[in-house]
Amino acid sequence: MWVMVFFFTLVYTTSLAQSKPDIGKLAPQQALNLNKSAVPMMSAMVNVKIVGDLPESRACKSSSVAEKGLNIDISWYNKNDETGNMMLGFVSNKPDIEKKWTMHKDQLNEMYDHYNTPGNSLYCSKVYEEDVPGGKMHLIEYSYANCDTDKAQAYMVEAKCFFFNGSATGTIEISCQCELDEVRKMINGTISETSAFDFSSVTQ
Repeated sequence: MWVMVFFFTLVYTTSLAQSKPDIGKLAPQQALNLNKSAVPMMSAMVNVKIVGDLPESRACKSSSVAEKGLNIDISWYNKNDETGNMMLGFVSNKPDIEKKWTMHKDQLNEMYDHYNTPGNSLYCSKVYEEDVPGGKMHLIEYSYANCDTDKAQAYMVEAKCFFFNGSATGTIEISCQCELDEVRKMINGTISETSAFDFSSVTQ
């Protein structure tokens, strides 16, 4: 009898563990060596952090990887939970969200000003501001002219994004020697996956 109870308990526990979605799906497919954490606050909310490496398509060396070039921070709030719904109200204020967009843009503008100071060896493009679902993405591209290997020049992209999709806030930061369009796709992919992800199963 006890053997049967133990067996069914083990099967039930295993099935629950297998049914929980992998938070790694929130990261771009090309990301490597993911360091993932999901910290729930009972059934009210869950905070997800993902750090990973990114392969670089525009580096001096074709095999280059940007170590910890990807940082994702997402907080999901359970609207069906009294505490979660109250917490959601604190983070969904539009002026506060716009401040985070402005903060990210200001950070990249400071970088732009630095790289364009006479005497610095890097060429820096403008800061791009683009709409994404529920937020703003800011990107800057600068180039190195000192490659002595596969390519004559390498290009670096720094990107910062903040978004809100009605139940989750997210910050995405990317720093890699990649194409601008690659970075755009990575950010939009994470935003799309966030909207489809079943965060409620992580809080259980």
